[in-house]
Amino acid sequence: MGREDVELLKSAYEALNRGDTEAALEALEPGAEWCEHSALPEAGTYHGRKAIERFLESWHEFRQEVERIVVGGDRVALLLHSFAVGKGSGVEVESRYAHSGRCATAGPSASTPTTT
Repeated sequence: MGREDVELLKSAYEALNRGDTEAALEALEPGAEWCEHSALPEAGTYHGRKAIERFLESWHEFRQEVERIVVGGDRVALLLHSFAVGKGSGVEVESRYAHSGRCATAGPSASTPTTT
């Protein structure tokens, strides 16, 4: 994974944090998979950009601050500090976790983060 790919991912999280979901999702492959821990509201696995977008829109507020990035070969792990408020429930969630992904091809648009 090249520096360009890492910068693309960082800019995707910045877009998400300013509420630009569309720009954030552009960093994902169309068939990307997003897995949410079973202890969280809206837990489950979301397949594809549209499903991930629906998940993100289920939150009134959703921010993920990147605290650290670890790159090894074509893989990347982003250590995150997340703050969210459920749209329907008003539940506030704060947690630390990681997203992991890989670069499937040479281009930065192929980055495929998935949560763990």
